[in-house]
Amino acid sequence: MGIMAEKTVLLYGTGNAAKFAWMRTCLQDLDDIELIGLQDLDCAWEEPEESGNLPLDNARKKALCYYRVCHRPVFSIDSGLFIEGLPDGEQPGVHVRRVGGRNLTDKEMRAHYKQIAARMGGKCVAQYQNAVCLVFSEDEIYESQAKDLSWEPFYLTTQERKQREEGFPLDAISEDIRTGRHWYDMEQESGPESIGTRYCTFFREALQAHARKKGTEQLYDEDAYRTSFEAKVVRCEETVGGYGVILDRTAFYPEGGGQPCDRGSLQIIQGKGTVSVLDVQEKDGEVWHLCDGRIEAGAGVRGRIDWERRLTHMREHSGEHILSGIICKTYGYSNIGFHMGRDFVTVDFSGMLTQEQVDAAERAANEKVLENVEILTAYPGAEELKELDYRSKKELDGRVRIVTVPGADCCACCGTHVRRTGEVGPIKVIASEHYKGGIRLHVLIGKKALADYAEKSGNCGKISALLSVKPEDVAEGVAKLQEAMNALRMEYGALKMRLLEQKVEAVPAGQEKAVLFEKGLSSEDMRRLADSLHKRAVFAAVFCGEDGKGYQYVMISRERDMEAFGKTFNRRLQGRGGGRNPMIRGFVPADRPAIEACLASPV
Repeated sequence: MGIMAEKTVLLYGTGNAAKFAWMRTCLQDLDDIELIGLQDLDCAWEEPEESGNLPLDNARKKALCYYRVCHRPVFSIDSGLFIEGLPDGEQPGVHVRRVGGRNLTDKEMRAHYKQIAARMGGKCVAQYQNAVCLVFSEDEIYESQAKDLSWEPFYLTTQERKQREEGFPLDAISEDIRTGRHWYDMEQESGPESIGTRYCTFFREALQAHARKKGTEQLYDEDAYRTSFEAKVVRCEETVGGYGVILDRTAFYPEGGGQPCDRGSLQIIQGKGTVSVLDVQEKDGEVWHLCDGRIEAGAGVRGRIDWERRLTHMREHSGEHILSGIICKTYGYSNIGFHMGRDFVTVDFSGMLTQEQVDAAERAANEKVLENVEILTAYPGAEELKELDYRSKKELDGRVRIVTVPGADCCACCGTHVRRTGEVGPIKVIASEHYKGGIRLHVLIGKKALADYAEKSGNCGKISALLSVKPEDVAEGVAKLQEAMNALRMEYGALKMRLLEQKVEAVPAGQEKAVLFEKGLSSEDMRRLADSLHKRAVFAAVFCGEDGKGYQYVMISRERDMEAFGKTFNRRLQGRGGGRNPMIRGFVPADRPAIEACLASPV
């Protein structure tokens, strides 16, 4: 199956039917070019002025003349004939047919050049120097008068063949220098084939340069619902992470404007192989596809878009337009940042919103979704754009694409969107935070909002069952449970402190050393317990933890240098901690017997 991309239609600016047929033969292998002639267009042509001194001058004059009439890509070719040994003033140059102020017929041309050959001994060495000029616009012109476009030198002779080819009168008196054979006999061996290849090279390179200049045709701009397409590889370059592939046209959306890129695959049409498209970026009008394999330039490919990913982005981008437009119109705050993340969309606004304002904007956005209005895209003219009140984060030049959600938003945007608001689905703001003097909203749109609702609804049902209340009463049920928990927590705290006090009271007053090992104490509980214990002993220590996991500690003494003691204690048990006299805190990864042995030994 062939590539379906449109061909580049080139007009050959010549009235010479033989030259047109010859050029069509030369370019027949360039399947991306469709050649048409002046006879194919309904235009009033005037004979271009050929007043240049070089072939390129006249080729350019003719191509520009035809372009200004038809305003489409056109090329012209001009030749100059130069004869060795002929004085400069007699050289035919670009005026091959014009002699003595008038254009010669084919018969007169042969007679004229036979006379020159006779003057120079029966034959003379001649060469055609060619030039080509291709015009896409007044500002985009490709041209060449390179030596490789010239014909090989040949003989003009006095010997004339009866064979004739209209449009090429001098071929009847031309011979090949190398073989001495007549030009007509050499036609199938050299001539058109060799120079035709050079013309093919010129046009191929010019078209590639034109493709780079005009950038990649962006099919997603025309139809965001397009999931497959066919294109031609312009070039492929090895880069970080894979191969950068540029196509002449693409439906893959490149990352930009807060919207992630599309992903998918490129299948080689003629041949085998499929590569994955891992990333898509735009630079200078060209769309780069980061692929996991190489594709040769010129290959035809069939691209396929990951539709679920694309549709998610279309819904989220359209939903963001609705919400941002409503907030801008209602509260006057601009959208200063937008990003589609994996889990949710973030939208940044230039001012603060209360929760009541956020809720109101969310309700209005969902009402617009339910209205199912058409989302419009357009490229207004410069004058119309001046009168249009639209949102934009930056100054824009060139063509500006305007996306309009009637009654909600009008914004400059290059992203992909759904056709109608009803396709967006629910819009739900799940969180907000202060951001750069304004507010950042975390938003779920479409399937993500539905999934969030399903998850929260399921959790609500489970809580309802656990509390033995109706789903609509779970908030009140949790509040009552929290009150009961607070009461129990206070009761537990009081009982715990009473138990600790009893443990302290069980220690005889006036002890040299008192050490307690406990579990489940907070750092404040440990400090208070150690303080109380120190009132009954010169040295008091409280450890909280368990063997195998280590112990937190608080130790206190007003008669010892606890800072020095702590350093020695930690060194012996590979612990850490510190403090100032009289109290130190820390942790040791030791078991209780090792701790007790360390405390019993002299420090």
